[in-house]
Amino acid sequence: MPRTRELARQAVTTGSVPVGQTLVANLDQVVMVFAAAEPEPRAGLIDRFLVSCESAQLSVLLCINKCDLVVDDWFAHELAVYRRAGYRVLEVSAVTGQGLDELHAAVRGKTSAFVGPSGVGKSTLLNALQPGLGLRVGEISAYSGKGTHTTRYAQLIPLDGGGFVADTPGLRQLGLWEIDKDHLDRFFPEFRPFLGTCKFGNCAHVDDEGCAIQAAVERDEIDERRYLSYVKLFTVG
Repeated sequence: MPRTRELARQAVTTGSVPVGQTLVANLDQVVMVFAAAEPEPRAGLIDRFLVSCESAQLSVLLCINKCDLVVDDWFAHELAVYRRAGYRVLEVSAVTGQGLDELHAAVRGKTSAFVGPSGVGKSTLLNALQPGLGLRVGEISAYSGKGTHTTRYAQLIPLDGGGFVADTPGLRQLGLWEIDKDHLDRFFPEFRPFLGTCKFGNCAHVDDEGCAIQAAVERDEIDERRYLSYVKLFTVG
């Protein structure tokens, strides 16, 4: 079928020519699943996922699983930053049932994809949302502290009450694909009120005179960690 609103990444290959890999397509929304712990959340990877979704014009729900373990002060601050940027954040636990009713309501009647790193509990959450589904789940590697790959391929699952959810394999890295660096600033929602107000029209917001974004960071109107994430994506990729 023709693809619309395609979520893609740069494929991990041994070749020298970059290749794109479609993860999922034809969605209403992406449910980005990360864990509060085990494996430890990586804010930089969350930002990469968000930029990919923004560039594909996909609605995003940031779902933090395993909240029964711990949400430390650092990560609680990060979640507040994402909420301040305009993202909807759900704190859930597939073990205790915390937030599952709200998550179920968010996916009901829509076509959603659960994406995120290995080991964060995507399949476990789906098993909790759809009793009897029986998706295979894995454990965290004691050696690396990262999740082990359990879901090997994407599958579309119909939900009782309406809607579909795509369960996707876990990703340990996400190479941005076909994202123009000149448009990268548009994919940080908290930047948008200040775009077009820099001294120079071609401002890269990295080390530029009269940059409105940098001034907003200094006034604490944009979170500094998020801004540095932008700089890293702009300069390194």
